[in-house]
Amino acid sequence: MIKVLLAQILFKPAIIERELDWIGEPGIYDYSLGNSFASMVKGNIIEDDGMCSEFREKYLEYFKHRLIQIVLWAIDREADLLVFPEYSIPYQCLSVY
Repeated sequence: MIKVLLAQILFKPAIIERELDWIGEPGIYDYSLGNSFASMVKGNIIEDDGMCSEFREKYLEYFKHRLIQIVLWAIDREADLLVFPEYSIPYQCLSVY
């Protein structure tokens, strides 16, 4: 018998869609609310001072740590397969082990 664990996690989509880099956005973005943070910086509406890239790096650092915790949890439960939601794992986090 194969033991499969499904990871239900809160995550930012690891995709770039339109002009929006989801991981670099400081919040959960909703197109109906207006412009993304990145597009407001590009349009000189607000100043960035590296906030998007800093936020992206902090999120990736957090997510790598969280991913390791989840994988170790699955190993402790002797899982044969661990399944994550689509677009949940940024490619930068694929080599954490």
